Amino acid sequence: MTLDALNQRIKAETEKDPARFLTEQFGRGGVPSTPFFAPKASKYAQVMLEPDAPSVILAATTGARSIFNSIELASAWLARGTQSPDRKEKQRMTLDALKQRTIEAIREAPARFLYGQFREYGAFEHSIFARNGLNELPIIMHVIDGDQFSLLVTIWDYVVDSFSKTTYKAHGIPNENGQLLWALDVSAYDAYTDVQDADRFLPEIIIGEALEEWEEIVNSIAARGDSREYAWFFPCGLKPALNHSGMMMFASNRDTEQGR
Repeated sequence: MTLDALNQRIKAETEKDPARFLTEQFGRGGVPSTPFFAPKASKYAQVMLEPDAPSVILAATTGARSIFNSIELASAWLARGTQSPDRKEKQRMTLDALKQRTIEAIREAPARFLYGQFREYGAFEHSIFARNGLNELPIIMHVIDGDQFSLLVTIWDYVVDSFSKTTYKAHGIPNENGQLLWALDVSAYDAYTDVQDADRFLPEIIIGEALEEWEEIVNSIAARGDSREYAWFFPCGLKPALNHSGMMMFASNRDTEQGR
């Protein structure tokens, strides 16, 4: 039985005798089986069905009102054998297809995609690098399709006689329009490292720092097979990579995709 059909069944039963239905939910095996309300649940009952969501709200008044979320009720029904495995499989396949389309779109234009995440409505729109800070700084972008669909971006920066590293992490969320949006999880900042004696070589130093981390990422990706991983390295920033594909490096643990 699908969740829509389940809602219709619940609605029919509640409309037929809402007081009895609600009393049963407060009885043994019902949801919720709250002791405080159970003896008086039939005194007043009101059942509401949300029109645009698979959700039922129960409200019981015994001098005061207690509202219970429908997810608990639906879960109880599903646990009794009414859940459709076909629906869950369809949702999983839809999400997998959406993630695959997202990965393909990133691979078509990785630098352009990353620029977009630092602009308005992007995952990192409030970053200090949102305004032209990505043009010439070394950047690593890492997409992981594992337990969570994640996006990690690391940027090296420098000022006068020191440099720093900032990493952002976001996860993908499918929206109602069939698109996948990225939501910021966390950002990590490594404090500036003083290099006064070599300050004139700072652009080269941060590229070297980024290259060391890139080598570690490439090796770790190759050693893992339980998730799909894709990584890009822009040693001279995003601006050169927009015009020349040779200005970035790519790594993946998917052999059929390595040379792309």
